[in-house]
Amino acid sequence: MISEDNILAKRLEEIRKIKGISREKLAQQVEISTVSIYNYEHGLQDPSAGTLARIAAVLDVSVDYLLGNTNKPERDSSKGITFLPSKRVPLIRSISPADTYESISKSKETFAIPEFFDVDFALKVSTDEMEPVVKPNDVILVKMNLKAEKGDIIIVVVDDKVLLREFHYYDRLIVLRSPNPKYPEIEMQGHQYRPLGVVISKYEELKKQDLLK
Repeated sequence: MISEDNILAKRLEEIRKIKGISREKLAQQVEISTVSIYNYEHGLQDPSAGTLARIAAVLDVSVDYLLGNTNKPERDSSKGITFLPSKRVPLIRSISPADTYESISKSKETFAIPEFFDVDFALKVSTDEMEPVVKPNDVILVKMNLKAEKGDIIIVVVDDKVLLREFHYYDRLIVLRSPNPKYPEIEMQGHQYRPLGVVISKYEELKKQDLLK
């Protein structure tokens, strides 16, 4: 059930149905998966700013309307691009097994993201562990102290090594997987295991789309 305060989820589903567009058709036009649309409409995941802008364009409404900043769905053509309020979070380039929220929050580098994203830090990826899903030099947005669900990409410490992997579990057995065939799957039985955070989104370059202010 969608929480009452999740305006984005409610308005996205509402306006999609009013326009008579199926999830499959919307996903095709926005060039994302149907599962992603489902997740957005059920408050399970937030779209990146770039994806949100494309959804708004396909549905012919303003981003501000989807976010609840206005009750007028019409797009203001005189404004051109709708800008999203931004905030800055710590940007880190590597993680050690000893890192905590306190140590990460002291990073001198910061990164601008949409204000409505609930994340703790941004990480510039330096490995090919999750390629092609997440590539070297991609920036991912991470939420700490969040319970991972099946299929989530997580940052995890395994036997004093920090890994970026996809989280799965079968019959109480946790399995970590990578789409890159170089990295075999890891069964957590017999390993020391400590999750550091869940990847909420892979950052799309907002500067290219001029969506942040």
